[in-house]
Amino acid sequence: MTFAPKKALVAAAVSIATVAGATATTTNTAQANEYVAGGIGFVAGTIVGSALTQAHQPRVVYHQQPVVVHARPAPWTPAWYSYCSNRYRSFNPQTGYFLAYSGNYTFCQ
Repeated sequence: MTFAPKKALVAAAVSIATVAGATATTTNTAQANEYVAGGIGFVAGTIVGSALTQAHQPRVVYHQQPVVVHARPAPWTPAWYSYCSNRYRSFNPQTGYFLAYSGNYTFCQ
């Protein structure tokens, strides 16, 4: 279980308040000192434990990939004729179709 620094501070404040309340109600000085020592140990352990567990947490960094847009030229433009002629050997510029591997003629888009 890992503690965030804010949670460690809250835990420390609660334990100090508990120790202060226990100290105020006890009449034996030795017993009060034991409560104080235990509270201080708890607070120190919480803070040190939190720091140690935070140091070993791997950081995950996400990188956004650039968006690549492959725009095709509009049909019947000079750029479209050039694109389709270079891409398909069977392209017919008069009809705008090419012979696909399936054996069907397909309009170049």
